[in-house]
Amino acid sequence: MTTEEQDHIDTQGLISLERTEKFDLLVQLISTQREALIVCGDKGIGKTTLLEILEKNQEQQRAVCFFQETNLLSFGDIKKELTLAIKAQGSIPDAESLEDMLLFYAEHQQKIVLILDNAGQLPSGFIDKLIKYSLKYPAIRMIFALTKKELIVKSKTDVNIDNCYFVEIPALEKQGLDVFLKILTQLPDVLIAETAINDKLVNKLYQQTKGIPGKIISELQQQTNIRFKWQKGLVFTSCLMVGTALVYLYKPVLVQNNLYQQFFIGPPQIKAVKNPPQNSPKRLIKSEIKVIENKVIESENQSIEETNTTLNSQELHAITIKPVTKIKKQRVAVDDRQWVLQQSPKKYTLQLMVTSKKKALLNILKKYKRLQKSLKYVQVTRKNKRLYILLYGSFSTTKVAQKTVRTLPRLFKQAWAKQFKAIQLEIKKSA
Repeated sequence: MTTEEQDHIDTQGLISLERTEKFDLLVQLISTQREALIVCGDKGIGKTTLLEILEKNQEQQRAVCFFQETNLLSFGDIKKELTLAIKAQGSIPDAESLEDMLLFYAEHQQKIVLILDNAGQLPSGFIDKLIKYSLKYPAIRMIFALTKKELIVKSKTDVNIDNCYFVEIPALEKQGLDVFLKILTQLPDVLIAETAINDKLVNKLYQQTKGIPGKIISELQQQTNIRFKWQKGLVFTSCLMVGTALVYLYKPVLVQNNLYQQFFIGPPQIKAVKNPPQNSPKRLIKSEIKVIENKVIESENQSIEETNTTLNSQELHAITIKPVTKIKKQRVAVDDRQWVLQQSPKKYTLQLMVTSKKKALLNILKKYKRLQKSLKYVQVTRKNKRLYILLYGSFSTTKVAQKTVRTLPRLFKQAWAKQFKAIQLEIKKSA
């Protein structure tokens, strides 16, 4: 993976250099290792975070299947998702079966990565079955995530685990813990302020959590909940006491200005006079009284005469309220989906990259202005995640598309020929 490609993969969640090195090792093993890979470590160590970053990294180059909920997973579910993932890439001709697709991938040196998080929830013998299946088809790269306790249990029921390649995720050291706390201050749900981070807090958390990120977050959430409940009770009690004191202290003033009655008793009831005296005096009222079907509505600064405000029943029913109509905003196209949908489904384009960060994508478009006429991007949704796919051109065949890759900047050397039919289907599913 080039330095430019790494810039577009958010590895901040890996926190430390040691964990980043484990990630790089995993990426390398996917390309070189035939055996299944096992990512292991204590509960809360960050296996899921690492695998999510890995998914973003790999889906720029090849098909990826990522399963997080595995307790009800069947072999048929996995084969179905493998089929959909390969078809979504669009660089393969129509095949009769998944096996044909996998053989085609193997012949063309292409791979599909199958990731199973929480693999400890799989039934006994299931990991064995998947390992054997992946060894039968060289195009499959199999990755399991297990805690150390789950690994001990599974090794007794799934004997092929012993032949896997293990990548163990290390806990954070004190220095890494300090970095992790600073990362947490940047998240939307702030668990800790940057000013609260000091050596005393770092030492305390390290002793309590042994450098396991999941336990650190849990500890901070617990402290935040206790502090919030205490502050909430204190604020409520203080407001209640201050409010009560103000009422009794300033009651004479409030009564004098007729505010006590408005705030604590309620506004006086205004009654419409049906037959006011003919010689009643004029008076200035700071509100205009409109009677609409026996309801009184107040507005400001209007002088009226009680002698001229009597409305008969016909006039009352003649007053109507016009409904408020909402103006619907027209949806503005934010990507090039219309261009993609207008292309022939049988033609091909080059998939340059997939990213969850629109800002990074727009920076690339800005950087390569000379390619702007051919660069297109679409927004799609995969597994409830918003992603942006950067595309280049329209080609009649995959051979023509792959030849064009040689003329592109180094950042796009891993471009993938993909049929418009697959992208159009994904756009429609995301709508």
